Amino acid sequence: MGYLYLALAISLELIGTTCLKYSEGFTKLYPSLATLAAYGYAFIYFPWFTYLERHVTDNYFVIHSIFDDYIPFCEYFIIPYLLWFAYIAVTLGYLFFNDKQGFYKASAIMFSGMTIFLIICTVFPNGLNLRPEVFTRDNFCIELVKRIYQTDTPTNVLPSLHVYNS
Repeated sequence: MGYLYLALAISLELIGTTCLKYSEGFTKLYPSLATLAAYGYAFIYFPWFTYLERHVTDNYFVIHSIFDDYIPFCEYFIIPYLLWFAYIAVTLGYLFFNDKQGFYKASAIMFSGMTIFLIICTVFPNGLNLRPEVFTRDNFCIELVKRIYQTDTPTNVLPSLHVYNS
């Protein structure tokens, strides 16, 4: 999750700083509002998400289907999971430098989805109980999975930010 926080913080800072330039000393309304929104969102989203991650640890709706029991654990899927963070950062970086309007649209869509996510997870706390308790193998991917498990709880998973932001 740290990489997601970093990508989000960088995006908000880029949006805020770019809009600040276009606001011409806060004399133009829309760039001024966009500047305040970008910087302000960081002070809303991060504490809200952190609160949900730390406090929704029990007493949540478990999302489960009978098909989940047939899906084996494969530690190698950590690689595409981590590449997703790079995908989002690279895409936003590309748009920022090559298509400003596309960057603003992608950021607005991403941030609106993340806000909807926060609202749903606040009203409907949910999670998964799919993580293995014991790992039968020991390799580099298992170590990556263990690190992710330490920082990313199996709660607040619906709607999925990974699916929405992709």
